[in-house]
Amino acid sequence: MVAGVPSARPGQAAGEVVADLLAHSYDCQDVICMVDDEDRLVGVVPLARPLSLPRETPLGGTRRETFPRAMRPRTRSGSRRWPCTTR
Repeated sequence: MVAGVPSARPGQAAGEVVADLLAHSYDCQDVICMVDDEDRLVGVVPLARPLSLPRETPLGGTRRETFPRAMRPRTRSGSRRWPCTTR
């Protein structure tokens, strides 16, 4: 399981998220996990996405609620697990 995963709230501005990415080091370098106020995963945003948005744009409108098939590995029991489940 990945321990250091970038995360953001849907209402956070792209510029704020980029500043956080630059200020911290993460183990996961392909997605930003979008979490709600109770830290539940509600979607993902490709890591490069906030760089292409105006700084004031809320990131939540750009999230994907499902992962591409390549990002949904099966566990040994056969169930699917999100790769970014730990903050």
